[in-house]
Amino acid sequence: MSDILNTVKIKAVFPVKRRSLPQKCAWIAAGMLVVMLVCQLFTFESFPALLATLTGVGEPYALLLATKIVLLELLAIPFLLEMKLSMLLRAVSAFAGILVSYFWLLLCLLTPSVTESGVFGATLSLGGGVLPICWTFLLAGLLSYVLYNSRNVLLHRS
Repeated sequence: MSDILNTVKIKAVFPVKRRSLPQKCAWIAAGMLVVMLVCQLFTFESFPALLATLTGVGEPYALLLATKIVLLELLAIPFLLEMKLSMLLRAVSAFAGILVSYFWLLLCLLTPSVTESGVFGATLSLGGGVLPICWTFLLAGLLSYVLYNSRNVLLHRS
């Protein structure tokens, strides 16, 4: 058993540096995620009720969904900032960013006529329509562009 544990090494490494444009896009996407995350956490007590009205799920499931959204947004940031991570955590961080950005894009596209979109939680009252769709489309596009140009970062082995 100890031989198996000794052969598996999880080592945190810095990724291969990105080119200039994908790095700037990653910083912009990280800033957008931080703004969303801080706004959602600032009024987290009313965030599940807002998600319950947007998605149509019950209150306990909305609390679970709100927690998962906030954790995924937080988990996506290390990949975008090129932090020293293991290869597995780097891939999970990239997947979390794509998952949460497309969740928000889908939710904004499916609920365009609501009074509050929920992208910024209950902190900033941003109604449904063009503005939250553009915000989430930009976020999903930036994350997709960074991920596409970071294939070598995710596949790099040191």
